[in-house]
Amino acid sequence: MKRSVKVEIFGHEYILKADNEDSHIQRVADFVDGKMKEVSVSTNSKSVTNIAILAALNIADEYLQIKEERERVEAKARDISRLLDTRL
Repeated sequence: MKRSVKVEIFGHEYILKADNEDSHIQRVADFVDGKMKEVSVSTNSKSVTNIAILAALNIADEYLQIKEERERVEAKARDISRLLDTRL
C-alpha cells in the first residue's frame, strides 16, 4: 500500500508516495538534499535545475562505481567458488 510522506529537499516541500517505510523515504530525501547542498556550495550556479542535474549526475556516478565494484567482487567470488569446487 502506498503511503504519502512529506519531505523537504533543497528548501522545497514534496509529498512522496511510496511503498517503503517513512524512515527510508526520509533517508533518500535527506541524501538528495545533501547532494544538492554539496553541489550548491561547490558551484556558482543559482539555478535549482542546474544544481539538481549536477546532484543527479554525482549520485549516478557514485551508484555506477558501487555497482561496478560489486560486479567485480561477485566475479571474484564466483572464480574462487569454481576454484574450490575443482580442488575439493
